[in-house]
Amino acid sequence: MDLITKMEQLQYGDGVLQKPIVSMSQLTELKRKFEAVQYLLKAGIRRRLLQKIQVDILKRILPENRSSHSAVKMMKRIQENHSKMVSVHDELWRKLNGETLEKITRELQKRIREDHERFDTIHQQLLRDASPKSSIKKRVKRFFGFR
Repeated sequence: MDLITKMEQLQYGDGVLQKPIVSMSQLTELKRKFEAVQYLLKAGIRRRLLQKIQVDILKRILPENRSSHSAVKMMKRIQENHSKMVSVHDELWRKLNGETLEKITRELQKRIREDHERFDTIHQQLLRDASPKSSIKKRVKRFFGFR
């Protein structure tokens, strides 16, 4: 006997146990391959199901006389139009240079300052008009029925 067969015998045991152990390892290997094939089939089925769902949705959205083939074409057009819109949006954003952005920020800051000034003046007028002593006196008079 050569060294490799002796190592196998030591690994698997006697000849009585060697055959079942080898067949078990072959079975586990076949089981792994079978599970891999099942997974691939399930992934393909999932993909097909998702495509069918998309086609059904498009059929509901589109007029009734459209076929599934035309629905798929329409979906591709929608995706292309969406990508075109995104690219146009990106181009417009690139065309806005730093000067225009600075102008926009200056205008917004100016509006914010004006709003704060208006709020401050209104707040100060309200504080002047309604002093705490006069409001307490008014409440007391109302409570006791004096006007």
